[in-house]
Amino acid sequence: MEIDLKCDLCEKITLRVELGKVFYLPSNPVESVLVEDSVICPKCKQDISNQQFLLKKHELLLHLFGTAMVGQIMKTLPKHLQGVYTVHEKDYSILQNICKSKPKLVNRFYNNKPRKGNTSQTI
Repeated sequence: MEIDLKCDLCEKITLRVELGKVFYLPSNPVESVLVEDSVICPKCKQDISNQQFLLKKHELLLHLFGTAMVGQIMKTLPKHLQGVYTVHEKDYSILQNICKSKPKLVNRFYNNKPRKGNTSQTI
């Protein structure tokens, strides 16, 4: 699955990163997302697997639900939606031990660095 991510270590955003196989529970898709492989930041080359990478919650949900809807209609999925799988509760507990990454979901990517030339002061 291709999606935009932000590294929590170097705080850089990378567009259209291939995560590989992604698993989730249909009953709770936001909190149950697991990524099968380790995630390496394309910018700083560090391992950011354990909730050290940020994904936009609404973008992820669009990918998950889009895959479910398009998968019922079409035989083959578009490349950016391939690799998304729904799982059952019993299989999810097994996958938690197998999968190496879990994202941190946010509403939007914030820029923590102050803007240049911003000299406003509070009184």
